[in-house]
Amino acid sequence: MARKKRLVVNASHVLHRVAKKTPSVSHVLSNRPAKAPRAPREEPRHTPVSDINVLNVGQSLKVKAGNNAMDATVLEITKDGVRVQLTSGLSMIVRAEHLLF
Repeated sequence: MARKKRLVVNASHVLHRVAKKTPSVSHVLSNRPAKAPRAPREEPRHTPVSDINVLNVGQSLKVKAGNNAMDATVLEITKDGVRVQLTSGLSMIVRAEHLLF
């Protein structure tokens, strides 16, 4: 049969552990000053490009790609889209509804 091990606790060990106890997180957080609420950031409204004819080669504008608008420069204007180059160097052809002033 296997023997069961007994747990022997030294009283000095227990006192030592109690003395090192750190304050709880809620106690530390309650002593901090309250944070001021942030004002919502106003992003400038961009107007969509309605007509490709108003664009010029070299003009800088915004391109809606993904969830946000990115800075871009017009490289070429064609009948079905506009070739733009992003600030990262990526060039792509986009339709007019994705362009913003």
